[in-house]
Amino acid sequence: MKNIAFIVPRDEMLLQAAEVIKEEGLEVHTLKVVKTADVVSEARKVIADGVDLIVARGMQASLIKSYTNVPVVEICLTSQEIGRLIVRAKKILQKAKPRIGIIGFPNMFCDMTYFNDIFDIELHRYLIKESDETQEAVNKALADKVELLIGGEMTVVTANIVGIPALFLESTKDSIRQATQIAKNMNYAREIEKKHNAHMEALVGYSFSGILKLNQSGVIIVANHMMQEILGKRCEDIIGKHIGDVLDEIDFESIESVLSAKKESYSSFLRINNMALIIMAVPIQVDDEVEGAIISCHKVQKLEQMESQALREMYLHGYVAQSNFTQILRKSKEMKEIIELAKLFAQTKNPVLIYGEVGTEKELFAQSIHNNSVRKNAPFISINCNGMSEEMQTTVLFGNNYADNGIEKQKGALEIGNYGTVLIHEIEQLTMHCQYRLFKAIKYKTLIQNDIEKTMTLDVKVVATSRRNLSVLVKKGLFREDLYYALNALSFEIPPLRKTQEDIEILLNEYTKAYAAQYERYIVLTTGAKKMIYEYQWEGNLIQLESFCERMVLTAPRRTVDENFVRYLLGQLYPIIRQVNDEEKVVVYKAPEGAIIAELLEKHKGNRELVAQELNISKTTLWRHMKKYGVSNKYDI
Repeated sequence: MKNIAFIVPRDEMLLQAAEVIKEEGLEVHTLKVVKTADVVSEARKVIADGVDLIVARGMQASLIKSYTNVPVVEICLTSQEIGRLIVRAKKILQKAKPRIGIIGFPNMFCDMTYFNDIFDIELHRYLIKESDETQEAVNKALADKVELLIGGEMTVVTANIVGIPALFLESTKDSIRQATQIAKNMNYAREIEKKHNAHMEALVGYSFSGILKLNQSGVIIVANHMMQEILGKRCEDIIGKHIGDVLDEIDFESIESVLSAKKESYSSFLRINNMALIIMAVPIQVDDEVEGAIISCHKVQKLEQMESQALREMYLHGYVAQSNFTQILRKSKEMKEIIELAKLFAQTKNPVLIYGEVGTEKELFAQSIHNNSVRKNAPFISINCNGMSEEMQTTVLFGNNYADNGIEKQKGALEIGNYGTVLIHEIEQLTMHCQYRLFKAIKYKTLIQNDIEKTMTLDVKVVATSRRNLSVLVKKGLFREDLYYALNALSFEIPPLRKTQEDIEILLNEYTKAYAAQYERYIVLTTGAKKMIYEYQWEGNLIQLESFCERMVLTAPRRTVDENFVRYLLGQLYPIIRQVNDEEKVVVYKAPEGAIIAELLEKHKGNRELVAQELNISKTTLWRHMKKYGVSNKYDI
């Protein structure tokens, strides 16, 4: 306890403290009597000399707490000490149920709630904040007809002047022993905390990972040297900033979930200052309360930089991925989860399989995976083998090695994309022979260049897309089982627009704003028009929606676009064609409700009453629905 100081106002307290310290076998930094007027300056002196815990009483303790930043243990009179003074007061007064007053600072006293019953007295307490308030407290006691006062020196002097008997509020070794025990416990806890902090500082300071510590609000309170190096910022430019302002690509909703204990952890992949990073966030949890979070950033080992000539050649031939995850406009919960999964898949060398309908962001995801990986500065090759013969597929993917036969040697996509990424669209269109060679390239990191299996070492990441369920094709014998299992482990499906209606709202706003600015034709959609667009199926997903928005902006007859025009345009652009009697075609607006009504009209030969009965609606409601969805009844003609 060499870092503890005892500061007391009276010599007798000094002697008592010295005895307690000796009895406890302690060694303290300072033990001295100090006048109240000098207590702050004395406290500051011992603090500068290494003291980080002070034991004091009353007004002196309050002043030290107010004007310094070290913990203070307050010497509080025990119930035994106050009880002794009350017994002495009763002996002096020699009367039943005497009125006794006690004056002092709130931090000096124990709980005296039951003293009236225990000692058969009427106790009045007068708590003061400053010594100057003593006179006022004595006057109150006089007005309350208090017969004896207990307090400090000023209380005793003032009470004698107004004619009230008084006892000095003296303490014994009990209160000092109690304060000493508290100081020992606090010191022990602080020493443990110091050791823990020292260990943490060493761990954080010399860690090969970047480390940030956040408070409950997501504000950074610690940033180690490695994190400063990763961010390219000084400590003062990081501390006190919100995590979203420092790592703008981080998914802060996931960080908030960690801070609110909704998630046990969060991990992702980021690129910062051309460095590939794996990040992990975990909560700092004390009992059941989350007090903050630790974010660690670990560098992913880079591939060797391509030579400048090879890099120039890559750009010259257009083997470059232009897109990144920030360009994905959809913000639904489902899409955010897919994006985070794709970021994790970008870390691996293994192939990734992307399922998705026509018009979804399959290529955008593939380019983003490439640009968020260590292969960013290597080629990105995109090919589609649909409609090609087996020979053409073989040449495009694997190249040929026929230079000796008078045919110019041609490199395939896998060789050109070595150290980079090759995107294969509609992988289910590959022939079984090409599937076999692709599996060998993925599994054994070798490229078979001709039929006699001349090979070369290969280091390329394959990203494949498909609109069909490959497991079904495997069961039908249309896709190789070994290639399927090589691809399927790291697979995800991009949800279609119809399953994430909130994304339609975002995209509609983005597309209409963009085309309105491009063509200087500004439109306003009514609530009914928006609802119709939101509820449409959009089987062509983003491609279809974007094209529709361009057509709508270009052809809108007036500034305000209502549901009638939207219905007309949808029916014109995307009709359902039904074959009737091998000749006649019936065109209906493509909405689920409209399609159902059209089918029932066909079923019941145009009988509206039977259609209404089957739908459990009135004929009037049926007529309104037919008008709303643009469904005509050919049997009315």
